[in-house]
Amino acid sequence: MLSAAKVAEDMQNNFGSIYPAMIPVTDGERIIDRTVTQYAAAYDRLFIVVNAQDTTITDYIQTKHLVINPLVVADGLSLSESVAQALAQLRDQEPLGTLTIIFGDTVVKSDAVTQPDVILTHTVADAGRWTTVTVDDQHHLAFNDKVVPVPTSETLHAAVGVFTLSAGDWLAEHWQGQRGFYDNLCRYDQYQTLTPVDAPHWMDFGHRDKYIEAKKAVEARFFNHTTVDFKRGILRKESTDVDKFLGEIKWYLKLPKRLTYLAPRIFDYSLNYNAPFVEMEYFSYESLHNLFLYGNLEIGVWREIIDELFFLRAEMERYQVDVDESEYRTTVSEMYLTKTTDRLHRLIKEQDFFAEIADKPLQINGQTFPSLTTILTALPEVLAQSGVLIGHRFSIIHGDFCLSNVLYDNTQRVMRLIDPRGKFGRFDIYGDAKYDYAKMMHSFSGKYDCIISDMFQLEADTTGKINYQLDVTGNEQQVGELFERQLQQHLGDTTVYRQIQLIEALLFLSMIPLHKDKPERQKAMLAVGVTKFAPFMAQVRED
Repeated sequence: MLSAAKVAEDMQNNFGSIYPAMIPVTDGERIIDRTVTQYAAAYDRLFIVVNAQDTTITDYIQTKHLVINPLVVADGLSLSESVAQALAQLRDQEPLGTLTIIFGDTVVKSDAVTQPDVILTHTVADAGRWTTVTVDDQHHLAFNDKVVPVPTSETLHAAVGVFTLSAGDWLAEHWQGQRGFYDNLCRYDQYQTLTPVDAPHWMDFGHRDKYIEAKKAVEARFFNHTTVDFKRGILRKESTDVDKFLGEIKWYLKLPKRLTYLAPRIFDYSLNYNAPFVEMEYFSYESLHNLFLYGNLEIGVWREIIDELFFLRAEMERYQVDVDESEYRTTVSEMYLTKTTDRLHRLIKEQDFFAEIADKPLQINGQTFPSLTTILTALPEVLAQSGVLIGHRFSIIHGDFCLSNVLYDNTQRVMRLIDPRGKFGRFDIYGDAKYDYAKMMHSFSGKYDCIISDMFQLEADTTGKINYQLDVTGNEQQVGELFERQLQQHLGDTTVYRQIQLIEALLFLSMIPLHKDKPERQKAMLAVGVTKFAPFMAQVRED
């Protein structure tokens, strides 16, 4: 697998400076993960060519325990030179038999991959941007690198980046790095005839427009209760969680006209309780969730993104409603106190692990923290002293303002919000603005997105001991710290900032029961939530 050079410039505009193998295919799965899963059973050994100046891929392999071995090559090499160095390393290890060479930005599903001496191709119309393959009268291959052959044949076949070659030792001996990649393949073809084989299922992640097409193909299979008309750019969504879904639709419909730019346009909908649906504008923009976890955007870009998030929040805060103080207290108490205590009690009642540790002090990464029951007892007083229950004004809120619900076009600097909550206690589109900020904080600072994508290592037992570590591969920690600094500047109020931190802790604690099907995630959320809540308990005791 070849992944020693960074992605193309148009993809860097999208994700920053990353390697092809690290491009996300689905949430929690990069191209390298998909490749290992697809080929591990069919081959004796898997290798990936990586850059000597960067350990990103090798660190990821070690963290994920992937059964693929790095071949380190020098920085700044051409594709052909990288192959030459990799083949030399392989030949030094053992005699070479059949080899399959795969470009790091391509995903192909084809049984022909393991056939000897084949080159996988795919029919294309825009030959000017591909290396196309033709076969002459002597059955030898000719490659046209990103030029339209003259005369133009009716059918053009692009090399998709998968080549299986049976004479591995000959290839290693005769490969010349100073020659082009396809020149070397032509020399091999003179020695051992290569056969083009059509690969109907090909996803090219190497260029932004093709990446968007590939992402659409993935989304079409993985959307739940959702269909997308890609030609018209319309997404139709249905849901069996009717009450929540109706709240979402109504949020879109109730947005003031000046705020409708925040969200997709609505083309059709039904509020029929038995068959609700909404048809809305489809965006192919990347989610901030994907950019945060899988991208490598510069800190300056993240500063602009965070500023834009705060701008959208400020836009929503222009629309406010006055609330009686007792009603305010009742509403936020339901959200912050009642919901948290009810869910934690349910957690202890329904799941054996949490029942066993409920009364035990927790040992998290070597530090001692209060037990779950101690936290439950302290919650009312902590909330009362924080001042978070006091207020008299709500503004429009999104209600689930986390990174996965923010779409962003990094080239046009366009941001759109999707999947709103549509309900805050007894209110609909109005609620406590601090809740939206806390949702952002639990993504940026708490690394919630790492947890729900299973990007962490964890050990836990029923003595109350939890050791965990988040698997961050880029500048996630720096971005989180940047968010905290910018939020403090944006708010200009230390008390409100501390209240948002408290709500963030409650978010982690209250979400644990919602992930019952993923017990390791639950333990990670518990560890983060307790770690963040404990300082507020300590403050109450000091006071």
